[in-house]
Amino acid sequence: MIGSPEHFHQLEKSLARKLGIAAFQSGLQVLRNDRGWRENEISIDYIWMVTIDHSYSGEGGIFAIKYKESKFREKVNPGELVQGIFTNKDEISQIYTETGTTDLRGIFDFNLFEGSQGITLDGVSYTIRISGQNIDTFISLSNPNTDSWKKWEAEIWALGNRMALASGNKEMINLFQ
Repeated sequence: MIGSPEHFHQLEKSLARKLGIAAFQSGLQVLRNDRGWRENEISIDYIWMVTIDHSYSGEGGIFAIKYKESKFREKVNPGELVQGIFTNKDEISQIYTETGTTDLRGIFDFNLFEGSQGITLDGVSYTIRISGQNIDTFISLSNPNTDSWKKWEAEIWALGNRMALASGNKEMINLFQ
């Protein structure tokens, strides 16, 4: 079922494979080759993903991973922020990434208990996964209609739209318009 924790877990696995990381979580990760031998160790400061199920435009999402600078044997892993968008059904079918400089943690400044008495009918639902040093959470919401959630939603769509246009991918552009 779309939006369920099980569906989201499958997307996390798919995204981790596409990005070459061991798991969709923060902390130290050991990267192994196809023979199971240790090839590298990376450290993730934080990682987040927001999936979007838009009734009229399809499914996809947006994510960011903040890597810590680290060394493993002769390899030096830079501390960088990787941002991206993707389209999906059950697996991630298309992905676009870029190395960013904008720290996006500030967009997650919303009131979890704030709600609106009215309804909205824009047909959009979101699933949010955040993994950091002191947090590992999963949030599911539909049609946010309060000031703090609308601000969050505008930031997600602005970033997604910018990256979709940069990707030149019609499916991604259609999702984030």
